Amino acid sequence: MTDSGPLWLRSLRYRFLRLRIALQGRLPHPRIAQGERFKVIRPLAASGLVQWKAPFTSGFECVIPPGTILVANHDSVPVSIAFGCVPANSKELEAQLVPEQDRTSEKYGGYYFVLPYKHIGRELEKC
Repeated sequence: MTDSGPLWLRSLRYRFLRLRIALQGRLPHPRIAQGERFKVIRPLAASGLVQWKAPFTSGFECVIPPGTILVANHDSVPVSIAFGCVPANSKELEAQLVPEQDRTSEKYGGYYFVLPYKHIGRELEKC
């Protein structure tokens, strides 16, 4: 990279270089289509997100048990490091994974996970 040119151009080159470094090893990622299914093959430590019937989101830590089928709830975004999913048997696992104080709240609207692509082929396999 050269140090010649106007300041705005050097700044743009620098930001582009930083973005390339930050995304190194993360792209290309697998394209995930809405409805695609993954089976958990090992216990998977994850952060769950709680949807509320209010302008608020909270989370919880859990371990998704082996054998759980996760379903992608959206198409993956081209420049992303993770994908959104919900368990196929969401209602059955809800009591096991989501804290009771969240589940029993009148404003509780459901839960989901955002998992990094790196879990595919390790803790997750396509069904």
